[in-house]
Amino acid sequence: MTTHSRGICALLVILALQSFGPSSAMAETASAGNPLIFYSDFEPGPNGFDRWGISGNAPSVTTEVARAGKHAMKTVLNRRTSRTSYRTEVTSSAALDVIPGHEYWYGFSIYLPHDYVPDPIWEIVAQWHSSPDNQQEHRNAPNPPLALFTHDGEWSVSVLWDAKPITDKKVGYDGNRTYSLGKYATGRWTDWVFRVKWSHKSDGLLQVWKDGELVVDYKGPIGYNDQKGPYFKIGLYKGWKDRTDPPGVVSERVLYHDEVRIAGPGGRYEDVAPGGKKPTTTLPRPAAPTGIRFED
Repeated sequence: MTTHSRGICALLVILALQSFGPSSAMAETASAGNPLIFYSDFEPGPNGFDRWGISGNAPSVTTEVARAGKHAMKTVLNRRTSRTSYRTEVTSSAALDVIPGHEYWYGFSIYLPHDYVPDPIWEIVAQWHSSPDNQQEHRNAPNPPLALFTHDGEWSVSVLWDAKPITDKKVGYDGNRTYSLGKYATGRWTDWVFRVKWSHKSDGLLQVWKDGELVVDYKGPIGYNDQKGPYFKIGLYKGWKDRTDPPGVVSERVLYHDEVRIAGPGGRYEDVAPGGKKPTTTLPRPAAPTGIRFED
């Protein structure tokens, strides 16, 4: 196993996410004939920043860059001066409608500025957080069953699954996979589409497109044995234990998100893709997982 792979596996072991889910009053359902259950472009109006709940420090809305329109969400995290040293995130309101065993589509775009230099300490930039069934699971909250993160200058996607009635990160998971998706580019937007069938059984599914190219094509369990499926979060969760340890290359991170869409059962790639683009017709070979493999 490479040093990079060991570092990613370490992420899956040490990451302890303290989080809250959105209120049921914010939950939404897809209307007949329209599978889109959530949309936020951060422009003024009904699809703006107010659609989100805050987790940790509050991001802001900016006109510095935008994937579409004039506005985007700006995330700033400074390990020394931010109120919460490790988290600046928002939570989508569509989360509580996710039903295990059903298929969902997620689309969004991320802008990494030119000074987003490689750092050995990982940062999650999008995650799907589990919805534990009881307080015991809340006390030992499991790591996200699905996460997109940057680490040492590369994009990566991590997958976790567990069929036990109560998932405890101290006990461990049934399995995990981590996909290295290559070097990230700065100074431009990167478009993402995730197709997920949440299931802790063998009928789960994950497909990931980066800028229209299929980079992950996985069939197998994904998620935990919970009554409700995971809820979606964007922003920045950084692997700093505290304000000084472990040492890293940077002490502050800034990045941007825009064009967030979630579609429920019956959704398609075009329903959530930033800009409404279709995937490329000739798809490259998806990345092979690193770390622990699931044997189909």
